Amino acid sequence: METKITTMRLTGQCEIDFKRWRIAKKESYLKDWFFEELMPSMQYGVLIDFFESEDIRINIHSEIDYIQAYVNDNDLGNHFQFIKEARTEAIKKANEIYNLR
Repeated sequence: METKITTMRLTGQCEIDFKRWRIAKKESYLKDWFFEELMPSMQYGVLIDFFESEDIRINIHSEIDYIQAYVNDNDLGNHFQFIKEARTEAIKKANEIYNLR
C-alpha cells in the first residue's frame, strides 16, 4: 500500500496518517481520486502542509549552479541539478523521519 506521488512516495505509518490527515481536512482536492490527478508540484505543496503540521520542515534552496534540500534544517548533503530531484529526496527523508518516531 503506497501513495504514489510521481516519484515521491510515502510508506508505513506516514502514508496511513497522511491519508487520515487529508480526510480530516475535508477539502475536495485532497480526495484520493483528485489528489492523484494534481500536478506533482501541487502534490508536493500538500505534502509540505502535512509535514509542517507534524513539525517536520522541508526547505529547498536554489543557488546559482545547484539546488540544496534541507529537512529540519539538516542539509541532505547532495547538490541537485533539478528541483524535482531535491523535492523527491526531501520527501523521502521526511517520510523516514516520520516513520522513525
